[in-house]
Amino acid sequence: MKLRFLILLILFGLLSGVTQGQNLKKAFEALEIYNYFKAKEIFEKKLKKHPIPCSFGLSSIYSTNDNPFFNIDIAHAFFVNMEKSYDSMDSKYKIAVVKYGIDTIEIHKLKLKIDSVKFYQISLNPNIETLESYIHVYPDSRYTKQCIRIRDELAFKQSLTQNNIESLKEFLQKYPNAKQVAEVEELYDKYLFQRYANNNSIASYDTFISRHPESAYIRQAQDSIFYIATADKSISSFETFIRQQKSNPNVAYAWEQLYLLAIYDMDDKAFNSFISNYPDYPRLESVIKEYLLLELENYQYREFNQTDSSLKWGFIDHHGQIAIAANYEWVGDFHEGLAEVGLNGKSGFIKKNGEQTVACIYDEVYPFSEGYAVVERNGKLGFINKYGKELSDFNYDDLGSFKTGIAIASQESKYGYLNTAFDYIIPCVYDDAYPFINGLAKVIKEDKYGFINVKGEEVIPLEYDFVEDFHQGLAVVKKDEYFGLIDSTNRLVLDLSYESIGDECEGLRMVMKNNKYGFIDHQANIVIPMLYQYKPDVFVKSCFSNGVCVVRKNDKYGIINAKDQLVLPFKFTNLSNMSQGIIAAKYSNWGYVNQDNKTIYKFILQEAHPFSDGMGRVKRNNKYGFVNKEGRLQIDFQYDNATDFKNGYSIVKQNGLSGLLFISDVIILPIEFNEIEYINKSLIKVMKNNKMGYYQPQKRTFLWKEEGAEF
Repeated sequence: MKLRFLILLILFGLLSGVTQGQNLKKAFEALEIYNYFKAKEIFEKKLKKHPIPCSFGLSSIYSTNDNPFFNIDIAHAFFVNMEKSYDSMDSKYKIAVVKYGIDTIEIHKLKLKIDSVKFYQISLNPNIETLESYIHVYPDSRYTKQCIRIRDELAFKQSLTQNNIESLKEFLQKYPNAKQVAEVEELYDKYLFQRYANNNSIASYDTFISRHPESAYIRQAQDSIFYIATADKSISSFETFIRQQKSNPNVAYAWEQLYLLAIYDMDDKAFNSFISNYPDYPRLESVIKEYLLLELENYQYREFNQTDSSLKWGFIDHHGQIAIAANYEWVGDFHEGLAEVGLNGKSGFIKKNGEQTVACIYDEVYPFSEGYAVVERNGKLGFINKYGKELSDFNYDDLGSFKTGIAIASQESKYGYLNTAFDYIIPCVYDDAYPFINGLAKVIKEDKYGFINVKGEEVIPLEYDFVEDFHQGLAVVKKDEYFGLIDSTNRLVLDLSYESIGDECEGLRMVMKNNKYGFIDHQANIVIPMLYQYKPDVFVKSCFSNGVCVVRKNDKYGIINAKDQLVLPFKFTNLSNMSQGIIAAKYSNWGYVNQDNKTIYKFILQEAHPFSDGMGRVKRNNKYGFVNKEGRLQIDFQYDNATDFKNGYSIVKQNGLSGLLFISDVIILPIEFNEIEYINKSLIKVMKNNKMGYYQPQKRTFLWKEEGAEF
């Protein structure tokens, strides 16, 4: 009995399985002929018992857009359940469902379909939220990476639109693997620095450096600290900076600037004071050596080289002894203890002891300034130090010398500014640029002038047709053919209505309107009315000197003082500026008067020049002589030409040759030299018959003569 029941039960199960399988087959057949209603009904009924084929079928229905059940999210849910179950089934079951067309290939096809449809939907109007959802729900989709890229780009643009540091920080936290990370980090770094820089104080920059030591703006912060701390360029400011900012890379430069300021005159007192005050100066030993060298006075000399039959140059000392042998094709003057020299068509530098500190390897070299020299190689310029070390790349078209730690640089026909680290503190964006003076530099762009500060900020907009440098807080500007005065905030101190504005001299400045000129004070108040006549040559003299100024009225010249009081009446056809209390004046001829209008020398002269060393250089009958302050002809009219006396000496000429005249009317060098050049009060350079020498006028002896010289 039991055996019979068991057989019947097995038979019923087989019949039941066959029935159920036939039902699923009908469902897939209905699906093939697009009878989605019948297929869906059967799949839903059999879902619990046959989850894999039914989930596959339902996913196919919901992922197809030509039926009312289309819903890609539901399709994906069924697919996920089906995929998990399928992966966990044994191989016998996987073989069993093949009859419904379900295998690995078809499952993959369905997955691609679902992924594609969903991606297409969100691509119609992508946003960060829908993309994030796709990335989360479809992690292994072939479109996931594309969604990540789109999401990252949208998030990046969003963070830029918000334009604040918080949005950038959020982007970095959320999307650490985005390709925009480097750019965002750079922007974040920039915004972060700007947040501290807005205060523009040493304290804020110090905080930035301590909190963000890895920032790319550390050096900029350090430079800003340096510029703030040493803004007045004083010894005390450099010293304070050195003591308080020991780790700042600008400390070395601050030391050099402090040294240059403290030892400006290079005398014993200043030098000893420096050693006493700054024993921790890092280059103290070398400074001592440099000081000893700087004390030397070297002068250029030349001699004939028997080897190559050429003239070579070297230096002699103040005793006339050879200090540096004549081995060079040319030599220059010493600057900061170094002189330019030439050899084999190339240039370098030597010390006063003859040591070649910079080899002759450059096409051109320029004098040292603040410890740096501009040199040229292959048409490009760069910087070296006093030891010949190349400090910068040779990629500049033009370079200026360093002034207060800043140099003008040009690349691709544009100008900017470098610091001593050879970083651009101001990029090359200007058509021309000028040195910084009191923290401001004149720049030109598209034919318009303005001023920038050391941060590159346009303090004075580029809106003027012309500007002059600031002097005592004011600058002359020109716009639309008229001149005015501005202060450092671009406030018009004097309106743009003047035809010309002169330089300030002794607190007064010439201004001209309607071809008449007067004078204003430092506050731009007119203190001398515009009553005086314009004439081109008058502007050479329209500046106060020794409390007076030459002016023109009714076609005659006179002299006024700063109170517009007449010192000399308007009766002269020309006047010179007053010198040593005496004025060269002209009626039809020249003569001399004093400030009391008393004639010092009668008006019979072709020329009369301002006094120097108590003597006035004069010309009569095409010959030059000299008169003294008492109005006597001290040196007769006998020279074809003459220079003003300087330290008691005048260079005079007759018949194309030169001699040296002492103020007592004594010829101390005969008039037989081709050329005479004043070097200093103790030394005169002479040339005769192409031979060179140095004469000591005080000793009345030659310090040195070129071999074969007959003088």
